[in-house]
Amino acid sequence: MRRARIILAEDNADLRELLVAALQADGHRVQQVARGDDLLHLLIVLRDRNRLPDVVISDLEMPGMLGIDALELARIDGQSLGLMLMTGSESTKITSRAARLSIRCVLRKPFEIDAFRGAVLALLGWQTS
Repeated sequence: MRRARIILAEDNADLRELLVAALQADGHRVQQVARGDDLLHLLIVLRDRNRLPDVVISDLEMPGMLGIDALELARIDGQSLGLMLMTGSESTKITSRAARLSIRCVLRKPFEIDAFRGAVLALLGWQTS
């Protein structure tokens, strides 16, 4: 299995560490940020260098800016890479915005780590064995 390049944006340090550890245990390379505005900056730099990752996983609510706003402002959509939004919100407004950006996975918090890992594999189009 090839290693995927993944950006993880999550402001909760404990959750971020857990998710990074799971992704790295699965062999992926992970860049992490804790703020929405840092996610925006990173995505713009990578987009302009033509080096976008395979997957972007973002929390919805973070300091600096909403994760979904960072994706939208960076002109990133799920047509070119796998996008996952993590949220504790049940808002249909967020779900419809996510659909417009082609965010293929909206993972509701709290979630099991196996559900997270399975969602990442699905975004990559890889089958679990």
